[in-house]
Amino acid sequence: MNSSSYKLFLTLILILPVLQRTVNGQSITGDTLFINNKVEISVRFPSSIQSFTVNPLDAQVNSRSMANTIYLNAKSNKMESASLTVAEGNRNHQFYLVYKKNISINNPGELSVDFSTTAKIDDRNRQKTAMAAVANNTFRFLSLTVAAKQFTDQKKYKEAKDSYEQALLLKPDDPGVVKGLKKVNKLLDAANKTKPVEIKPDTETAMQETELNVYTKEELTAKYPGIDFSKPPAEQQYFSNAFNAQKNKKTLNRILTDNPRIDINDKDNKVKLVCQGIYQEDNNIFFRLLIQNSSKKDFLTGAMMLSWKKKSGEIFGLYPVYLYPAAPPGIKPGKESVLVYVCQSAAIADEDNLKFEMSDRFKKTSLTLNFKGSVYNTERRY
Repeated sequence: MNSSSYKLFLTLILILPVLQRTVNGQSITGDTLFINNKVEISVRFPSSIQSFTVNPLDAQVNSRSMANTIYLNAKSNKMESASLTVAEGNRNHQFYLVYKKNISINNPGELSVDFSTTAKIDDRNRQKTAMAAVANNTFRFLSLTVAAKQFTDQKKYKEAKDSYEQALLLKPDDPGVVKGLKKVNKLLDAANKTKPVEIKPDTETAMQETELNVYTKEELTAKYPGIDFSKPPAEQQYFSNAFNAQKNKKTLNRILTDNPRIDINDKDNKVKLVCQGIYQEDNNIFFRLLIQNSSKKDFLTGAMMLSWKKKSGEIFGLYPVYLYPAAPPGIKPGKESVLVYVCQSAAIADEDNLKFEMSDRFKKTSLTLNFKGSVYNTERRY
């Protein structure tokens, strides 16, 4: 072996372990790829594509590969869900293909899916494992709270109490569960005393509680004559995009009556702000927010704003297209109220950050909620 051959041999000995590690990373299984009939998306992998298959074979999907990248688009807007299997290196990836009406060429994150290194694949799998654990606890919590309400309606108060207590083990001090458990304990006591107990429908109870918890516009105007409560705060900014409240009435009603799904909160001056759920309907994102006023003073809800910070450091304002109620509520001392913040959806990466800020009308109280893009992506698809 001459000196040049020996050097090449040594070089290969050093490089092969690196190539081995690159090729033998984990596979991606069960991720969803959104495709469109007007734009083409690309999906990159660590090494060259050996083979790929779209199932069913007659699916309305155009697909091609080049080196380590697969390119996909829907043949029409009537595409039904399909699957994609990709073999590259020693990995076999499996994806779901789902048609998405709006994919913007101005959002590179929607046009290019990047699994180009084993580190990125491993990071994605770790995220999925963590998300699965959270989703499992969330599903169990919701199942218990739904069961508790059903048991309450059926007058099975002992079973309802057991369900609420199990739910509290998953989310200690959850306000909805604490309230439900308190109600069930009262009903149990009454049942034990053989007194007839009237259970009012949830909707009626909710209406009564809303009427008691917040001031009417007339009451607020009389109490604070210097503020025009028919209009939002002057500093409240909106994104000038049409939002049809009537069309979204069912969605808003479902969100307002839904059980809490998450608990991201901040507290200041005995006023607590909680994000209880994130939902997507068409191209709109709905944030269900609970304001709990534990102070001895009125809390007059002021301006609010959602900001999106990319990993690169860029910050974008996700201004609301609609707020429910349109006139932010004045919440009485010791009471609470739910409101909904609606903005347009964005291609937020799991590692990006979101920040929700809200103040009172007098700008004396400031509340902030911080959460990862991964929470946003998990919840809106729930």
